[in-house]
Amino acid sequence: MEEMVGGGATDYLLHEVWSSSQNDVRNSTNNIIRDIKADNPDSKYYGQNIVESGAINSFPNALSRWWSAIFAKTTPINNFPDEVILDKSTGLVSGGAAFTYRDHYIFRLAETYLLRAEAYLGKGDMANAANDINIIRARSNAEPVLPSDVDIDYILDERARELHFETPRLLTLMRLGKLAEKVKERDPMHNGKYANHGVSEKHNRWPIPQSEIERNTEAVLEQNPGY
Repeated sequence: MEEMVGGGATDYLLHEVWSSSQNDVRNSTNNIIRDIKADNPDSKYYGQNIVESGAINSFPNALSRWWSAIFAKTTPINNFPDEVILDKSTGLVSGGAAFTYRDHYIFRLAETYLLRAEAYLGKGDMANAANDINIIRARSNAEPVLPSDVDIDYILDERARELHFETPRLLTLMRLGKLAEKVKERDPMHNGKYANHGVSEKHNRWPIPQSEIERNTEAVLEQNPGY
């Protein structure tokens, strides 16, 4: 996906999507931790930030660098479940602490504003679309967007800034028919940065299971194109 690859965040989520949101608190160092200090006394990088110092580049294979960033909304920093704590005195945790822990919500007011902004955009009402987006951006101390700058790609970017790790990005892109386009554009496993795995327009829809086609005896249930 365009937000995550190989267990880590893509450059899109880590950097690109924030280019128009320099003062955005959602991008603060408390919310997205992009660097940490090496804590192995035997390492020549001990006490230094692993990204800033270049320690992370000591791994010859980029896909073996088990570091991307820590997103505070999914990580119980200093508040891990007891079952993953090995030593409370030092804070040592087991490998289970690497899993994502996140709240599950039923409704999010911010997402409702973004869905309404999408509807306003569809009607050509750019002013109200921008107003809905700016309610979220004002709360986040981000610069307001101008009505002339609002398009579906901007709304998708705002969804990434606000809803990463919360909503299934896959479903949003499939709903808009943009899955193949965005994966090719931003996923380094599909755009040639690390690999060039295939993705095509057919992936904007799921295949219909053959069992469902066969059960639908009252009418012909057509398979989605490409499958």
